[in-house]
Amino acid sequence: MQNSSAVQRHRPLIAILAAMLWLASSASVALLTLMFWMLAVFAAAAGVPGLVYLLVPPITVAVGSAVIFGISRLPAVRRMEDDARVLMLAALTTTVPLSLFVLGQYGLS
Repeated sequence: MQNSSAVQRHRPLIAILAAMLWLASSASVALLTLMFWMLAVFAAAAGVPGLVYLLVPPITVAVGSAVIFGISRLPAVRRMEDDARVLMLAALTTTVPLSLFVLGQYGLS
């Protein structure tokens, strides 16, 4: 007799959606990090201290990764099916580029 909780369903649409969200989040974080570093170069060329532009992206990504990792270790999340868990975590990673954008627009001025 098989345990019903051990049976996993594979839902390809959810897997594709999760992959698209992960790709979009990764690409936007890479683009925003590039923009921050370009601002640091321009700030250094203008004689303005631009160290904050070099530090914000890695710190934001590290904090976002720690939060996502912490959420993934919660018992309620661990009980979810694999594809649903990956989709939920992918949706949560969209907050990392959003926080980078908000810091760039309003936080560092």
